[in-house]
Amino acid sequence: MFTKKMIKLLILLAIGTFTFISCDDDDDEHSHDEQEAVGLNLTVSDTIAVTQDADGNVSGHLMTHENSATTVYLKFIDKDGETFIPHLDDGFSAHYEVGDTNIAIVHDVSGGTSHNHGDTTSTSHWEFHVQGKAAGMTTLKVRILHEDHTNFTSEFINIHVHEASTSGGTPSKMILKNHSGAELATTNADSTTGMVMAELNTMTHIFVSFLDSDGNMTMPDTTNRFVEAEAADGSIATIMNAGNDSAPWEFMVNGVAEGMTTIKLKLVFLHEGLHRVEEIVGTPIQVHVHTP
Repeated sequence: MFTKKMIKLLILLAIGTFTFISCDDDDDEHSHDEQEAVGLNLTVSDTIAVTQDADGNVSGHLMTHENSATTVYLKFIDKDGETFIPHLDDGFSAHYEVGDTNIAIVHDVSGGTSHNHGDTTSTSHWEFHVQGKAAGMTTLKVRILHEDHTNFTSEFINIHVHEASTSGGTPSKMILKNHSGAELATTNADSTTGMVMAELNTMTHIFVSFLDSDGNMTMPDTTNRFVEAEAADGSIATIMNAGNDSAPWEFMVNGVAEGMTTIKLKLVFLHEGLHRVEEIVGTPIQVHVHTP
C-alpha cells in the first residue's frame, strides 16, 4: 500500500521528468531556430559554381547560353560552416532577383519548396533554373523569406549568358543526359539507343540536348518550343514535364514500381503560341525502374 509520502514522491518525480523533457524539447527548438544563413553554395552539375562566405565574399559565377537553361541547386551556410535548407513548414521560402531580365530570367522549379528528388520526408536543396535570354552579363540576388520579412540576402552573383551555338542545323535527334551530363539514350524518328535507369520512389532529372542531321550539336529556339515525354505504363513510371514556362529541355521520371516500361519523347512547337506542331517524335526509349 502506498503511503502519502510515497505518493508525493511519485508526483514530484513525474513533474521533474516532464520538466526535463519539456526543457530538452525547448532546447532542440531553440537550436533549430538559431540556424541562420550567413552564406550560400550554388551547385551546377555536381560542382559548386558559386560560394558566398560569412564575410560576404562571393567567388565564382553562373553561366548559361541564349535559349538555354542551367539547373542550379541551392544550399545555405550557417555560422558553423554547415550547409542547410530552412524548414518550409516554418514558413521559409527562397526568392530570386535578376538585375536585367532581358539577359536572363530565373525559374523556381521547386515551386518555392524544398526538393529532394521525390523524397518528401527530407530536404537536400532548393532548385532553380537560369534561362539565357540574350548574350551578356547580369546579376542575381538570392533571399530567404520568412513569412513577411527577409532573413537573408546574398551579395550580387554574376550571371554570364553566352551566345547560342550557330554551328548546328535543324534538330533531328534528341540526346538524354543525367544531371552529371552523362549520356543515357538517344532517340529520333527512326531509332533509339540506350536506356534510362530510374530509382524506385525517386525523381530522376533528365536533360535533353540535340543533334542535327550531320551529327553536330545544335540548340532549338526556345520560343514556344519544349520537349514533352510520355510514359507507356504509368503504374511503373510517371513523367513530370517542365514545359515551355520553366526549363524547356528538361523533364523528370518518377519511379512508381519496379519493372520496365518505355517513354516517348517529342520536340513540340506551338505555332503562333497556339497550334501544336510535333517537330521530332522519337521512337520509344526503355526505362528500367529499380530499387536503389
